[in-house]
Amino acid sequence: MNEVISVIVPVYNVEKYIKACVDSIRCQSYENLEIILVDDGSSDSSGRICDEYKLIDPRIVVIHQQNRGLSGARNRGLEIAKGKYVSFVDSDDEIDPLMYESLSCFISNYDVIECGVQQFVKEKEIYRVSSVPSTIKKLNRMEAMENLVCNPGMTASFCNKLFPIHLFDELRFEEGIIHEDEHLIFRILDRIDNYGYVNAEFYCYRTRANSIMTTQLSMKQLDAVYVWEDRYEYCKKKQYIELMLRTQATLYYECCNLYRKDFFRKDSKANKYLTDIIEKHQSELIHNPYVKFKHKIVLRFGQLYRYIL
Repeated sequence: MNEVISVIVPVYNVEKYIKACVDSIRCQSYENLEIILVDDGSSDSSGRICDEYKLIDPRIVVIHQQNRGLSGARNRGLEIAKGKYVSFVDSDDEIDPLMYESLSCFISNYDVIECGVQQFVKEKEIYRVSSVPSTIKKLNRMEAMENLVCNPGMTASFCNKLFPIHLFDELRFEEGIIHEDEHLIFRILDRIDNYGYVNAEFYCYRTRANSIMTTQLSMKQLDAVYVWEDRYEYCKKKQYIELMLRTQATLYYECCNLYRKDFFRKDSKANKYLTDIIEKHQSELIHNPYVKFKHKIVLRFGQLYRYIL
């Protein structure tokens, strides 16, 4: 394959990491790339660094915009992307030099290709993949959606995948939430016929103490409940009964996990939001085969779950 791959990189206050990120994209063995750097209102030198890269690599496009968050930056990139395929890289992460060459070898036979991920904390050395993988796991549309709900090994992240850009027609990341990947990926998967997984860790993500997902508890973390509730309603509307039941059970346990944390239990707004969700689904949860028996007993006593879950 020699089609253009548009790589969209949202950039926000990552002056310490942006060079390593962009360099890992520029040195890909697959060279037919459009690299879109979206400076999302950075207050440090990130935007200037992006402009410097634009001067040395004609494949790089730089956009400067007022801060709209990760979703808004990705959506802006999608608006101008010219590639037949699209991928996403977070600006504090890095990718293996063989990532796009490897994924492009399979994309003609699959609607979406996913690779493995590795994590590095602080500055540990990244494991490099030595050759293009020759094996791939294939899933159909429903299997892919089920794996997303049931298999912790399948990530909802958009960053370790390669997509035909037409899958995003009339679909965009929801702005204003912190679980934007989990929200959109379900709808993307419902548009495909087959899904491929390459068991090679081409994508390396960085865990930072001040990143969105590792900061202290806040009301924004209730977005996870919103996403699972949205998935439930989506499956119900589409009559995906098995997926609906599994999603409902996960929604319930997500509510329970958050409710156990003092921050959410003692905050009146969070408390009401979580308990309202459980009460909304209470009668159905009692008959849901994916809810544990002991929890069904608790649910039958109604308000008691507020004190003993």
